[in-house]
Amino acid sequence: MEFFMSFEEDGTKPEDKCGEKAREARIAVEPKIIDLVKNRTYSSIIHRIAIIPVIYSQELLIKFPAPERKYISHKNGFADFRLYVDYEKFINTSDDGRVKLLLKNIIDSIRIISARLKKDIKGEELENDILSLFNYNYEQLNAV
Repeated sequence: MEFFMSFEEDGTKPEDKCGEKAREARIAVEPKIIDLVKNRTYSSIIHRIAIIPVIYSQELLIKFPAPERKYISHKNGFADFRLYVDYEKFINTSDDGRVKLLLKNIIDSIRIISARLKKDIKGEELENDILSLFNYNYEQLNAV
């Protein structure tokens, strides 16, 4: 399976350093998951997953509403998910807290993919593999 991660961040408040903090958290997460999944098959349908957390302040969302994206292409074997991350939590927590928020975003996306594909994905296995890799459980991700 292939894994890709990027992010959409709020650049309207440069003093919050949201983009810098997001890049640092991504660097701590993405390469490890790429290595984890690269030689594994979790689905007969989905072969590539793109997770793009959306880290926007409430002010920006009011001005420019950006709906979450939960897209699965059976034909192309691709899932593209853009779920929100709480902006205030993200900019005000520790580096470890930001990693947890990104991991929660990834696990929540996997759970939605699993619910939609039902038996055509080993979603629970993928989720457990990622949580084990980072030595967390889901409750710890929610505790940020």
